[in-house]
Amino acid sequence: MPRSLRDRAARSLKGGFWFPLFQRLVAFLYSRFSLGFHFKNWLTVGDEAPRGAAELYQALVILLAAFLFVLVSPSPRTPPPQWLMTVAGVTAAYFIGDLLVFSLHWTFVANRKLKSYRRSLATFLVNLVVELPLLFTVLFSAAGCFTPAHSPWSALYSILTAVLSLQLPAVGTQQLCQAVAHYQVLVAVVVLGIIVASIVGAVIRDEKPAE
Repeated sequence: MPRSLRDRAARSLKGGFWFPLFQRLVAFLYSRFSLGFHFKNWLTVGDEAPRGAAELYQALVILLAAFLFVLVSPSPRTPPPQWLMTVAGVTAAYFIGDLLVFSLHWTFVANRKLKSYRRSLATFLVNLVVELPLLFTVLFSAAGCFTPAHSPWSALYSILTAVLSLQLPAVGTQQLCQAVAHYQVLVAVVVLGIIVASIVGAVIRDEKPAE
């Protein structure tokens, strides 16, 4: 092998074989398609976003998810129109993907010092216990994965239980429903893994000194 080719390969592999590519992909998705990223930039004055930007964005997403949950909750008497189910499903799927990309970026790409790792841990707990169950309940409802026997709150509780236990939820056997169910386990594993890693200190970055 020519020395120049060997040196070029050594430089390109210095950061690892696949990890730099993975980081660039996550950074690209986060900076281009994450509404949370653009919302944070919109609120930023100077070189730092305000501390409450992430919490405000999270609250808005949760409120939207709760509103969609009420609209598309399974009801045998007055089923929602199909266009509403489609809009709700697409919206829920987007914000689930946004949360997944943010979680991957926070863990594997971001290198700025944390303002408060406790706040970050609390945010991920809310994501796991509130946001994900709401969004996946909306998505499953929009996809027709619940039977009329499921009341709205029993459906939400079953999804919450599945998220926390990392198990497949009890939904329809349709191919789409099963695909979403496995996707739910994947997202829950990522978010829960970040929480556990934060607790043991594996991904906790140094906090900024008090001003």
